[in-house]
Amino acid sequence: MRFLFWFSMLLVMWLVLSDSVEFASVLVGMGISGVIALIYILLYPKEDFDFVRPVWLLAYGFVLIKNIIIANIYLTKILMRKDLTLSPAIIAIPTTLKSDWQKLLLANSITLTPGTLTLDIEDNMLFIHIIEYEEGMDRSKIIDEFERVIRRI
Repeated sequence: MRFLFWFSMLLVMWLVLSDSVEFASVLVGMGISGVIALIYILLYPKEDFDFVRPVWLLAYGFVLIKNIIIANIYLTKILMRKDLTLSPAIIAIPTTLKSDWQKLLLANSITLTPGTLTLDIEDNMLFIHIIEYEEGMDRSKIIDEFERVIRRI
């Protein structure tokens, strides 16, 4: 059952990203999806989750895209200032996510958002480099929306 689930998820991703439904492309996608799903099942026989909720995975995609767009607009405003004085900082933000894959997804989401970069994860603490730090800013605001959605995936 796990193989079928991961095979289906990977094949759908392949079809969306390849933007082609030609026979050869679908056949290659099936082969690659099958091999990756098989390797995953063999390497991780007992994973802490067996099912991903597709609705929340889709919601995560929208949250990620929204945050990328907002961060790009914010970064553009910063770069268009006459005085290009930045105040970068490395900040530590605790996360309430429990599993390693959720923390990794959160860290990658932060890194994909322009102006931020996850440097390290230690236990429940993320160390993030931000390009513009303002004294007294709410640090948890950086990860709150991502955490809410990732927790439900």
